[in-house]
Amino acid sequence: MSSDDSSAGRRTSRPDHARSTGPALDAHYRFVTWLVPAVERFPRSQKFLLGDRMQTAALDMHAGRASNDGRAAAELLRECARDVVIKGGGVVGDGGDLRVGKEYGVTQRWAARVVFLLAVGWVSSAVPGAGQVRMEACTVFRGCEGCPEMVVVPAGAYMMGSPEMADEMPIHRVTIGEPLAVGKYEVTFAEWDACVADGGCYGHRPDDEGWGRGNRPVMDVDWNQVQTYAMWLSEKTGKTYRLLSEAEWEYVARAGSGTRKYSWGNEVGRNRANCAGCGSRWDREQTAPVGSFGANGFGLHDVHGNMWEWVEDCWNDSYVGAPADGSAWEQGDCNARVLRGGFWYAEPRNLRSANRNWGRPSGNRFINIGFRVARNLTP
Repeated sequence: MSSDDSSAGRRTSRPDHARSTGPALDAHYRFVTWLVPAVERFPRSQKFLLGDRMQTAALDMHAGRASNDGRAAAELLRECARDVVIKGGGVVGDGGDLRVGKEYGVTQRWAARVVFLLAVGWVSSAVPGAGQVRMEACTVFRGCEGCPEMVVVPAGAYMMGSPEMADEMPIHRVTIGEPLAVGKYEVTFAEWDACVADGGCYGHRPDDEGWGRGNRPVMDVDWNQVQTYAMWLSEKTGKTYRLLSEAEWEYVARAGSGTRKYSWGNEVGRNRANCAGCGSRWDREQTAPVGSFGANGFGLHDVHGNMWEWVEDCWNDSYVGAPADGSAWEQGDCNARVLRGGFWYAEPRNLRSANRNWGRPSGNRFINIGFRVARNLTP
């Protein structure tokens, strides 16, 4: 059943988390959890901001909710350090994660760099290969002219599901074993039209409802038609493009935010997404051009709201028996395919990272359903 059903049940128990991963890693945790409050005590005129995700992760560590495989510390700094570059005399992090602007003195700027680099080096040493994965996660690319812009998302693990709805349970651990590339935005009309112009996508030209094409998310495409677009990309580039699995989708939607409802927190806030009550200019009216809202921790836009997104999986009423390796679940009701993310007319609860819905793979072409693509990075 769809997650819109009000009869869905509620889970009362929570998953157990490991408490300790050894003296060496405990020391790394202590360093990171010292770093955040120490920096926050700097005078306002001298402090650099490390961002909500790092502070939240530090609090999670204090509360004993660190992951049992020892990756929490590395994941923490990898998120905070995302796409960090040195430019204009300061350190600038994507999405406001780390900023040392020109308004700070030279001494303060370099002090910030030293502390930051020390933190990265200290924590990365706790987990072999952390630095290598960090570099991969910086990559943004296009596979061809007219292809979607892709962001490399690191491997990792998370707790999938929530206690809010019956079809979101049981909460279970999922491991994404390899980095993957994910569309930075939902696929646009311009990108779909490029497929049609090249003789692909069976020549289907979706209706734009008069809202405009270009960089608005494509709609009026069902699950089967979306597969033809992924096939066209694969043939054009020689690489394997596809839909995300449902587990991959939730992983990239959470983007290191733990069990919070949205990638930015537990409240929908204002002007963070396009939905009914999201506080944007497009609420309940129409789609927003892709990228109209800030990126999440993995550098992806519009994962919450704007359009429902097709994923690969068949529909199942719960996660009993679901794969734990991030692969698509190809068993269940395969005449219903999973939809994720909510849309421009949906209530905020439908935008939650854990929320699930479904549609028929053939013929469900609506003004509220689109998609984004993934690309394998390993043979």
